[in-house]
Amino acid sequence: MAARGEWSLIECGHCGLISLSPSPSNDELESFYPSNYLTYRTAKSPRTNHLASLLRRAIIAPYSFRFGRPGMERPPFGGGRLPEVGCGAGVFLRKMCSLGWNATGIDLSPVALQAARPNAPHALLLPGTPDSLPLQGPYDLIVMQHVFEHIARPAECLAKCFDLLAHGGILCIAIPNIDSLEARVSSRFWQGLDVPRHLLHFREAVLLNLLKRSGYEVQSTRPQLMPSTLSESILMLLPTYLRRKLIASPLAHALYLLSILPAALSYLLGNRPVLEVCARKPAGA
Repeated sequence: MAARGEWSLIECGHCGLISLSPSPSNDELESFYPSNYLTYRTAKSPRTNHLASLLRRAIIAPYSFRFGRPGMERPPFGGGRLPEVGCGAGVFLRKMCSLGWNATGIDLSPVALQAARPNAPHALLLPGTPDSLPLQGPYDLIVMQHVFEHIARPAECLAKCFDLLAHGGILCIAIPNIDSLEARVSSRFWQGLDVPRHLLHFREAVLLNLLKRSGYEVQSTRPQLMPSTLSESILMLLPTYLRRKLIASPLAHALYLLSILPAALSYLLGNRPVLEVCARKPAGA
């Protein structure tokens, strides 16, 4: 299976996991996450614009009608304790704190944690990785958005989260789906490959089987509303020098906005480029 440059993707015949080959060393991995990495950038507080809000709601109406309100936010339940693993600049933490969660943010990057402090001042922020979570459970909800594909030992990570969850607690994962229509059409230009940062790639069935084998009960699956997978895959078609020039430009933002409706409609036709999966730790486990 082709990837980009010096790397290729190899599928395990036993479990169906698709991994990056050759596997980068720890030193190499650190160099792939520079201080200007997108999820580390300081997030600006959203401005209230009622017209823009109404327009966005109208554009994403096909998605909302079929799959419900986008996003992983939900009101607190149980003891209301939540860690987000790979919190980045703290955008999700900010939303969850505003709902009343006792939230903790985990990230391996000091730059990300620094960006998260002003965005989520009420959250506890800790350095750490999914492989070595510096946490003391039990937690009612654990969230990993676009993190699971960055780790080398997914089964160990799921086992650790299982131990940290309260009985009846929920693990929510958002992850690129390499078996999606968008991935197959875009091929090596698909944004979800993100070589070499994404060490593993999952088909939906592979992820669900891994969760079940780890003791979880899968509650729900749906495509995540993420038009950037479409707009950035289009940018990947451009020559490298031009893509780097445009990636954070107003033109790229305009392309993102134009991608929202086509992306939302494509989800109705079965395209699931990013999966949102919520799985529960059984009450008696």
